[in-house]
Amino acid sequence: MFFIGRFFDRRKVWKLLPDYPVYTPPHKGGWEKKDWMTKEQAQENYEFFLAEKDKRIGYLAEFMGKFGAKVELTDEGLVAVSQWMYRYGAYLEDTKQYRRKSVRAFATNNLLWTGDIAGLNIIFDVSTFCGECIVQYNQGARWMLFTGKSTKRNHETWGFNKPWVVGSNLWPGNGIPTYDVYPPSYIHELVQDRWSMVCDGCSGPSSWHDPLSLARHIRYHAGNDPERLHPEWPLGFSGPHCAFGKIPPPPDQIEALKRLDQVSRLKRLDEEQNYIQQE
Repeated sequence: MFFIGRFFDRRKVWKLLPDYPVYTPPHKGGWEKKDWMTKEQAQENYEFFLAEKDKRIGYLAEFMGKFGAKVELTDEGLVAVSQWMYRYGAYLEDTKQYRRKSVRAFATNNLLWTGDIAGLNIIFDVSTFCGECIVQYNQGARWMLFTGKSTKRNHETWGFNKPWVVGSNLWPGNGIPTYDVYPPSYIHELVQDRWSMVCDGCSGPSSWHDPLSLARHIRYHAGNDPERLHPEWPLGFSGPHCAFGKIPPPPDQIEALKRLDQVSRLKRLDEEQNYIQQE
């Protein structure tokens, strides 16, 4: 039954993808030096993104609404997106054959996101939605263009000449506080993790604990409490990724996640401050 359900889930996603509006910034960029964007072109792309981001979230809401998910910039909306990505996100990258192609296209925008890489539009819009959640709920967060010197290393870096969320105060990579979050790369990595679990049968470490995994990470960045718990190791978790894979997590870790969910939902700034004062 698992394989039958997976087949119909994938078919529904790919049946609807051809009608999804394609994200087409004015400048594509590329890996080769002759294709590098200038700072002016990167700025034009960034201004295009700012003008389009609300519309892109609207496209995402319409698309996921066909699956029964109500997408809005609230905690309930974030949970709906997280649950959708857990069930369907693996199918946004079609097969192993296109994974490398999609990574290069996603990093540079040098290929039109249609056909076998049409799922990149959803990945990008989910990341935009998540970034907006952080910006709207975290008092210091804002969108910014990540740019710098035009070097080969920079042009091959995830997020160079792309929109970033800055000022969220914490980043879960290695426990060292920073101020930058690049939502698209994180969402793309989650999709690849989920693809490996669902399509490859991988049972190794994964960032996907359960349907609320994505919501917990975005809640973490959207929070204003400097002492907030990281979603990957709350209350005595044994490791940074808690390698659940297809094996159910231990009961104590399930309980820890439930307790975390009770206090980590998205909160408006005034509600967040009242909560911190009560604590």
